[in-house]
Amino acid sequence: MEIDEYTLECLDNLIQKYVINHHVLIEHDKEITVENRKMRTTVLSDLFSTGMTVYTNTIDCWIKEDPKNKLQTEFRRKYIMLCLFRHVSGDWGKQCLEDFGTNEDALTDGERIMSVYELDNQTIWVITEWNREVTTVLDPMDY
Repeated sequence: MEIDEYTLECLDNLIQKYVINHHVLIEHDKEITVENRKMRTTVLSDLFSTGMTVYTNTIDCWIKEDPKNKLQTEFRRKYIMLCLFRHVSGDWGKQCLEDFGTNEDALTDGERIMSVYELDNQTIWVITEWNREVTTVLDPMDY
């Protein structure tokens, strides 16, 4: 996919509309506890909280695949942000009905929540752990 300034601007607008329309709360520099350790991070909340968000090396390398192409890198970074906003808002992406139902149940029974998104032949999984302390963005091969 060829990325230009206009495409990047369109993605920015989509992200802003998504955050507003879905009432996503973005808490910067929030103190959280992960594995009994206190730390400060940005946390997203809507239907549930993301806790700390982490990325695998595979996703980080995909984002920065072509370091000279700054527009592509910025687009992919922002696309990951959109995936996180969609995830926390209950848009589970490309899920089968069974997994969709499992996620809906997890909103009340406190189980793990998983979403699946795709961009340019890259599948992106977003998984929030049962305790809502950590959300991981990963390639399925990282699982």
